[in-house]
Amino acid sequence: MLVIEKGRGLLAYNARASEILNLNSEVHYQFFDESEGWYSFQIDGTPLPQEHYPFVMTMHTGKAYRDVRMGVRRPDGKRLWLTVNSQMITLENKPYVLCTFWDESEKTEKDLLDQYQQNLFSNAIIHNTTLGIAFVSPEGHWLEVNHALCLMLGYSREELLELTFQDITFIEDLDLDLSYVEQMLAGDMSNYQLEKRYVHKDGSIIWALLSVNLIRNDDQSPKFFVSRVVNISEQKKLMRTLEDQNQVLNESRRELQKKLSQLLEFNQMLAHHLRGPASSIKQITELLDIVEQPEQQEFLPMLDSLANDLLNTLNDLQATIHLQTFPEKQIVDCYFKDILTKAKETLSPQIQARNVQIIEELKVANVRVSNHYLEEIVVQLMDNAIKFSRPGVPPVITIRTYKNKEGKVVLTLEDNGLGMDLAQYGNQVFRYKKRFHGNFEGSGIGLFKVKNQIEAMGGTIQLQSKVGQGSLFIISMYDLLV
Repeated sequence: MLVIEKGRGLLAYNARASEILNLNSEVHYQFFDESEGWYSFQIDGTPLPQEHYPFVMTMHTGKAYRDVRMGVRRPDGKRLWLTVNSQMITLENKPYVLCTFWDESEKTEKDLLDQYQQNLFSNAIIHNTTLGIAFVSPEGHWLEVNHALCLMLGYSREELLELTFQDITFIEDLDLDLSYVEQMLAGDMSNYQLEKRYVHKDGSIIWALLSVNLIRNDDQSPKFFVSRVVNISEQKKLMRTLEDQNQVLNESRRELQKKLSQLLEFNQMLAHHLRGPASSIKQITELLDIVEQPEQQEFLPMLDSLANDLLNTLNDLQATIHLQTFPEKQIVDCYFKDILTKAKETLSPQIQARNVQIIEELKVANVRVSNHYLEEIVVQLMDNAIKFSRPGVPPVITIRTYKNKEGKVVLTLEDNGLGMDLAQYGNQVFRYKKRFHGNFEGSGIGLFKVKNQIEAMGGTIQLQSKVGQGSLFIISMYDLLV
């Protein structure tokens, strides 16, 4: 309640009026004066002239006015909607205006919002467009949605209006969306756009391009968001397909580069390992032309040995090329326990003769690779561990399996044998016909073949070794699909 005196302004008010209008204890003679920061407006948002205030008109005309709706913006910026009554009263023979009012801001704002939404959604273009459109409250509730959005998300209009956008946003995308909403409400940004995922009513995932604007009231308080939603699920699917194909192309390119590197290495091997026997054969054949018939017989065993060496080298290289070009395709579940049992049976004489201790720590039971290759690899590495053990020291071979951080299955084989100087021979360990210990029989192609078999299965092999302390072979490989 307000009491207003003609010519002086606001004379008195009660506690409720003070609460609604944020008045202090001082008498406000310049009540509702724009110079003090007050602003009044009509229901359509246009300014309300001071001479049209109900209590001003009552003061000038003596007439009473009832249920006049007017908007007021206080000096502190808060917007109110008041319903006002005004009438003349006489106190001590002096005329005053008694003004009573009540705050209907919440109801009026809702009525205006409903009217605004109805006006917007009465537009046939919005209803008939394939673009999803929604009005969303500052708290995230759907205020209105068009048919396209309902169709996109699988909900009826009534179902969506019972939900918030948080309810159907994919959980991993929610924090980013909410952070943008908070920035808009704080006035740090006026709009935003992002790709996000919605959860369809049937549980499937919908990729969407979301564009959002914030509509504000006259006092700049948030009114509602206008969201435009475009379904980009098909584009995302196409992009994933292109990315997968690009990955396949990159893998093919890397594989081709690997094959070219192998071809270059094979050419170098051919040049190196065939030049010696070929030169020796040429020298012997030249000698055959100049020596007597009986002496020629002495060269025949030499020619036979050189021919055998040449043939063996060609066979080794042919087998390696075949391995890299046509790797073993029979992919099965290989159980390490079974592989080790067969390896121990194959190497049983050597194991018993040297009193070999074999320790098994198998945290991974099996892997899907070529059973044939894996058996040969384990036998070769165990055979090497026994062969190159230290004199007088019983061999100990420890075999472990586990999964690394990349999800690869790792097989390691560690021994306490002679070891080798990796600083000197590290770049030659897996090369063709390289031997690093004298007085031991062998062709020098065991580790070369092991490396090629592992790479044919898409794996890698590493070696850690110290002279007199032993060696550790680390084989990493993915489970392969049949």
